[in-house]
Amino acid sequence: MLGRADAAFWHAQRCLEICTQHGIGDWDLAYAYEALARAHALAGDDEADQWKAKARTAGDAIANPKEREHFDEDYATLP
Repeated sequence: MLGRADAAFWHAQRCLEICTQHGIGDWDLAYAYEALARAHALAGDDEADQWKAKARTAGDAIANPKEREHFDEDYATLP
């Protein structure tokens, strides 16, 4: 949205690090991957599709149906 790929990378990577360090999955992990997909798409590099696929897999594993539906809506807006 703001066109700041460096900041987007930093925040997305930090979110993923926290999830990994603390064994956090579900909704948080799906959004960490989604954020990385957006950051890579913003930067215009080839890794966006890789992170998008990880986000989809993690999103499909979200236990709460309402949270999964919300994720699906956000996921649909990925470039």
